[in-house]
Amino acid sequence: MRAQLSINLFTITILAVVAGYYAIFTMSIVGIIHSANWTDADIIRHRCPIRLIQPEWVSSQPDTLMNWCVAEIRARLGLIAALWLGSVSTIVWRYLKKRKNTHAG
Repeated sequence: MRAQLSINLFTITILAVVAGYYAIFTMSIVGIIHSANWTDADIIRHRCPIRLIQPEWVSSQPDTLMNWCVAEIRARLGLIAALWLGSVSTIVWRYLKKRKNTHAG
């Protein structure tokens, strides 16, 4: 039973690391070719249709694109960390509950 707990925790952690890698390295909005009349918000909306942070929410000083990238990466990693922590807590809670029921009987 302890081996299964270790496998589950290892799997959840690997999935969180892969999701974090994906969250960071899929943000390819810097250095793209675009129309001269596009705003930074237009570039962000075009290159990243699914986002946690809206371009209007970040400061334009010194650069909206870089400020948004940093804010979006932090939000994505924060969400991944919260989901990882919730998953680990649930797995450990179930393990302890099952262990308690096994030893009680």
